[in-house]
Amino acid sequence: MAEAGVAHLLKKLDSLVTMIKEESKLFDRVKQEIKHLMDELPWMRKYVREADTKLYADDPEIHQIIDLTFETEDIVDDFALKVLRHQRQKKDLGALRFFKIKFLKRFILRIRELHEFKDKIKAINTMSDKISTYRAKYPMGRQHASTCLPVKRTPIVEELDVVGMENSIQQVTSLLVPNNSSRRTVVSIVGMGGLGKTTLATKLYKDTCVKRYFDVFAWVYVSQESEVADLLLSIIRQVTKGNLNDPTVEWDEGALRMKLYNFLKQRHNKRYLIVLDDVWHTDTWKHLDPAFPDTNNGSRILLTSRNLQVARLADPSHNNIHQLRLLDKRESWDLFQKKNFPLGGQCPPEFVEIGKKIVDKCRGLPLGIVVLGGLLLTKDRTLAAWSKVHDSVNWELTHGDQSYLCSGILAFSYYDIMPYYLKPCFMTIGLFPEDHEIRASKLFDLWIAEGFVHKEGEKTLEDTAEDYLEQLVHRSLIKIESWRYDGRVKACRIHDLLRDLANEKSEKLSNTRRLSSRQYLSQFRSSRTRTLMCFENQMMGNELFLKYICRNLKLLTVLDISSITHNATIPLSCSADNNTQILECIVKLVNLQTLIIQGKCTYMPKIWRLHQLRRLEVQFMELYHKAPSNYHLGIHNLTNLHTLSISYGCWMKDVRWDELKMLRKLSITNFGYLRCTKESLDSIALVTSLQNLKLLFGGELPLVTQFARHTNLTKLHIRGPLPVFLFPSNLVKLVLSSINRPDIELMAALGNLKDLKFLSFLPSSCTGKTITFSAGKFPRLQSLEIAGLPNLRELVVEEGALTSLTHLVIRSCDLRKLPERLGQMQLQELQLHNMHRQLINGLKENVGDNWDQIKHIPSVLIRT
Repeated sequence: MAEAGVAHLLKKLDSLVTMIKEESKLFDRVKQEIKHLMDELPWMRKYVREADTKLYADDPEIHQIIDLTFETEDIVDDFALKVLRHQRQKKDLGALRFFKIKFLKRFILRIRELHEFKDKIKAINTMSDKISTYRAKYPMGRQHASTCLPVKRTPIVEELDVVGMENSIQQVTSLLVPNNSSRRTVVSIVGMGGLGKTTLATKLYKDTCVKRYFDVFAWVYVSQESEVADLLLSIIRQVTKGNLNDPTVEWDEGALRMKLYNFLKQRHNKRYLIVLDDVWHTDTWKHLDPAFPDTNNGSRILLTSRNLQVARLADPSHNNIHQLRLLDKRESWDLFQKKNFPLGGQCPPEFVEIGKKIVDKCRGLPLGIVVLGGLLLTKDRTLAAWSKVHDSVNWELTHGDQSYLCSGILAFSYYDIMPYYLKPCFMTIGLFPEDHEIRASKLFDLWIAEGFVHKEGEKTLEDTAEDYLEQLVHRSLIKIESWRYDGRVKACRIHDLLRDLANEKSEKLSNTRRLSSRQYLSQFRSSRTRTLMCFENQMMGNELFLKYICRNLKLLTVLDISSITHNATIPLSCSADNNTQILECIVKLVNLQTLIIQGKCTYMPKIWRLHQLRRLEVQFMELYHKAPSNYHLGIHNLTNLHTLSISYGCWMKDVRWDELKMLRKLSITNFGYLRCTKESLDSIALVTSLQNLKLLFGGELPLVTQFARHTNLTKLHIRGPLPVFLFPSNLVKLVLSSINRPDIELMAALGNLKDLKFLSFLPSSCTGKTITFSAGKFPRLQSLEIAGLPNLRELVVEEGALTSLTHLVIRSCDLRKLPERLGQMQLQELQLHNMHRQLINGLKENVGDNWDQIKHIPSVLIRT
């Protein structure tokens, strides 16, 4: 993290030279001091990187360099902010005679500030000269294989390591799906950290047999920091599928408990399975227990915990507690081979002896085996490299208790193999709450804003950040939580032991520059703070809190005010609902790179001033007939924008879209009170860099043909009636709703999209009674969703069509049977929700007339 900070500072100094070179005659003297500092920073960067690699980052001289770097960055950022403010004031004042005296005063102030800046940089250089005497203390200049940026990997294959758990799977499954007990039962999986409790629970939760037995599902991660009210709310949202008529967010714990109890009680004919993962305290179970009624229908609660007392309290009979054990030598070796030689490969004979010695150091702990295996994947596959790993692992790992063993292995994996550019990325993950689901896009924004992501050729910073995430996944330092349709990571989680490691390293180096309100609420006054992440619900919408941040932490680059269970924002973001004063305050944080505004806003203040923005998402409810004639958002001034999600409005008439050359993702929503014009779409079509486009309208869209020539556009989502079809030829994902087109005309237009992999027909996308997939069409389509088409009676798949389809989801349609060719397709997952009774009856296991059509599919989920 420290090395990345030095590199980031070099870029800032270079930018600052450009900003002030015409501001004053003092510049020559200031420039000399800056040049001297820029000459010193490269060796400091190299020094810090080498020290961190060699495990002596705790050396006081290293921290002296780090503190010096941080202090310099504070000085540079503060002065840059003053320069920017002066430039704006100069522009506003212009040549108005009335303001000449005021302008003179500000010019004198600028001269004073430039003197102060020069003196501060000179003092930094003096300290740097003293520290430079240390540079011979450690060897420099060595090249490490881990410092080379790898090429982009192929899509990650999902891992679910259950080696040594075969008996556990059978035993726990028999407790979850019993033949004789219909009473509500709590089944517990107990064991120390790193044994694989969550892995086993996940395997069971996804098991087809388990899925078919239960009707209602929910999974919550409990952790040490969770509030019972948040857990109850999360479960309610899952079991009700979000269909709540009450403002549940404002309910207290008791009301939420009663809400959940009544919902499950009223559906006494529906078996529920609730997973409570990682319960630490008996009090947590005592507060949750009354929310789960016993309807005598075989419902179950699956609980995982390190605390045996929690399991015994939940099941006084002790008959439903499964304690995980350490792996034996054979199982440990099998798991190691699965990690290091995927797709059924085996360890070459010449590596077996050294490989088993390495595995023995883990003493049967699955997490240690997986992490060491991930470490070896990054090494050259040579005996010398493997032997070096064996010899480098501290011999003390073979002594002490199991928790020390795991901590030692994890620390070794951090120091020995993790490249310098990944270390700050890994450490920032510790800012998130325990067991928190982290969206991949959130991590990318955070890393980019902090300057941790390095530019690589023509790749966007987001693409490079995705490479970093994949490397952390391949090292088994991050667990994938969910996937995108194209096999990329959508969300992830970090094991709490690894999170502890990330926090330990971060606390030693960050020096209050990155704060989480859960940990550092008392340190908000630190002027050094660049990242502030708040996860407390009481922080949401707190006007005084937000104003304090904006006034006192003016150098913030990352402001993330989120809620663990409520509508979460993403990094560098802030939520505000119809509060102009808060928004006026926020736009003063000129270093922000992403701004997310939840709720509809009637006014947007000078947003064009946030020139660093890479992501802007806001639902803008403008009353255009009341808007001033000169009203505009100045979107085209935000030339760094990568993602823009905004409401359609009259502000668009003045946007010079062709200046947004970095824009990759665009979403425009029309709430129906303004008519979309062809001129608007023509201007948007000038953004040829677009890869992802959403046009969500209530009224009819004009001729959407302008985007057909966009070769970069691979994802398209359209809502609203379309008079003409002409889709971009390179589309990979297409979502359609409310376009109201006849099925024959629609399918003819879609059949020519040879690269299409994901297709979704949402309500009112098709008006016909039949959808036909013609022979030879849709050769690469993998996922098909059809939802909310009440007139659809028949789905026809001709021979040679949909040859790559693996996932099929159909909801709320009037189909009476599935396509006849379904039994010959290689489907991996089929979901049917709210379908006609005739269809459901025909698919009943072993007795339905059409059971043979789906019995070969590994995952089938049917919900009435």
